Amino acid sequence: MTDIIERSLSADRSATREAALKRSICRYADRDIWTRLMNDTGMFTLMSEAQRKAWDTQLYSDDCPEITLDNVIATFRALNASKGETFEQGVIDVFRNLSWDYKTHNPCLLGKKIIIDGVLDNHRGLYFSVRTYAQNRIDDLARPFWILDGKTIPDNRVSEGASLSAFISQGGAASVGEVFICEYFTIRAYKKGSAHITFTRPDLVEKVNDIIARHYPGALPPVV
Repeated sequence: MTDIIERSLSADRSATREAALKRSICRYADRDIWTRLMNDTGMFTLMSEAQRKAWDTQLYSDDCPEITLDNVIATFRALNASKGETFEQGVIDVFRNLSWDYKTHNPCLLGKKIIIDGVLDNHRGLYFSVRTYAQNRIDDLARPFWILDGKTIPDNRVSEGASLSAFISQGGAASVGEVFICEYFTIRAYKKGSAHITFTRPDLVEKVNDIIARHYPGALPPVV
């Protein structure tokens, strides 16, 4: 009798482990397919880092939607219908981090220049590096300009943030304080860690400001 009970329990545990393994494999496959679909359809290009994190949080939770034809069609119909809102919300997310007045809870409109803190790590003055978080913020800042200009957003390996990182790494301490030229703005990083970003396309700055003002009629004038 004891042997029968032990074999039965062992079989139950084995079946439970097998079922858990199958669920894990299916979720892994679902996540991989969802990620490829989002990349291939260009939806990720419309999202800010904050929106992408929210998507990833759902994707890696127990609520990850199963890959079925009905789920895919329904999801992308909804995403396509709201992609304008997704883009504009992405713009607001960017400027909530970069140009926000927390006393009035309103953003500041873009002017000719914006200053970002925490861009560089100073390694005892011997060499400098661009923080990964700062690279993402710079890429987020550039993304609306590429889209509003009707151009393809560059791969993250050659994005503004990655290119600035390479510029600082290759140029060493001598590159700090020098102007780095991007497609829509220039960047001058300083030893204290901040960077001054000067916009070179006022027509696109105006379009970005139109988006901000549409969502926040009380938006404040540019700081700089």
